[in-house]
Amino acid sequence: DDSETIRFTRGAEVNLNVRVRCKTVNNTSLSEAEISTISSNLVALSESWDLGQTIFNYTLAQTVGSSVTVGRFSRLIVETKEKSQPDSSYTTNDYVAASNVLPDLLSSDVVYQLEVV
Repeated sequence: DDSETIRFTRGAEVNLNVRVRCKTVNNTSLSEAEISTISSNLVALSESWDLGQTIFNYTLAQTVGSSVTVGRFSRLIVETKEKSQPDSSYTTNDYVAASNVLPDLLSSDVVYQLEVV
């Protein structure tokens, strides 16, 4: 028999939440334009994610930081969790997707927590 059987299993898509915790240099809120740019850039980044890929927290933070004027943040923390998990699951650890999981992010799943003093 010269035939070979190849089995294919479609990966599972897992939606992520991203929480951006930040403090701005002048203690002002982010503008709607800044929030829109950050969210759009994070979603654009997510479109490059592959099945089973590790999502590095540094890459997420770098994307957020580069979406606004240099020096805008005096503090920036970017956290992730699977959307189905409770808010207590947010972490700054890298997100490690299982080999059959495709991480996904929608702009509505990016939340902001500003620290204003």
